[in-house]
Amino acid sequence: MQSDDANEQAEPSPVAAQAAPGALSAGRTWPSHLWLWALSAGLLAGLVTGLVGEAAYDWYKPIFALPANWAQLGPYDRPDVLSALLRKTRPGAEAKNSALVYGLLGATLAGALGLAGGLSRRSIPAALAAALVGLVGGAATGAGMSVPLTHTFYKHLDPESGLTLALLIRGGIWVPIGAVAGLAFGLGLGGPRTIARALIGGLAGAILGTMAFEIANAFAFPLSRMNAPIPDERLPRLLAILCVTVSTALAAAVGVRERERKRKTTATAR
Repeated sequence: MQSDDANEQAEPSPVAAQAAPGALSAGRTWPSHLWLWALSAGLLAGLVTGLVGEAAYDWYKPIFALPANWAQLGPYDRPDVLSALLRKTRPGAEAKNSALVYGLLGATLAGALGLAGGLSRRSIPAALAAALVGLVGGAATGAGMSVPLTHTFYKHLDPESGLTLALLIRGGIWVPIGAVAGLAFGLGLGGPRTIARALIGGLAGAILGTMAFEIANAFAFPLSRMNAPIPDERLPRLLAILCVTVSTALAAAVGVRERERKRKTTATAR
């Protein structure tokens, strides 16, 4: 059995902890307001993505050439020809639009969370490094997942698709973004276990955010059409972005704080 003196020596002194605020150890105590850093980053990412995304919405248009006999077609034939041309060319244009918007979402969310993680422990080098990793990784993930999944969306789109197809496709894009954002947050905080916890938290938060949006969208905007991975109305678009960013950010912070709570409970039990 260890003596009381030995136990006191094992505890890091507050003075030592304050002397090196950027240093990490297995027993690091995160600030109680960590969730506030994460929430602020999530809201900031959501607002930036919402504003810039609206300016870039539907940036790419389907490009097609009318058939040579267009002038000879009757008024009843032309709509059918146009519909066929749009069905053929729209997936490519929407894949570019999705890559643009969700690449931006990934970059802003992961970059902001990486920055928040480093700043929360008062380490500017860690904040900048994590933000850079988040920007690049988030943009690559959002854009990279959008292209194939958008084509998959249109391949399976039909009048009976309902909520399931949109949930699977959007979740397939947003959940990896959440995982990368959580990873960047953990990198900013530092420590392998913290990174793992934050990554899992970000992933879980993105899942919850996706489900929350699809349910809220179905009730609040029942007439909104699910004919593209990006919602076709402004308010649903903003709601989608905020659901993902806020839920991901808070879940990443909760994942990290939960680890600390369990560590403290275990230490008390001993």
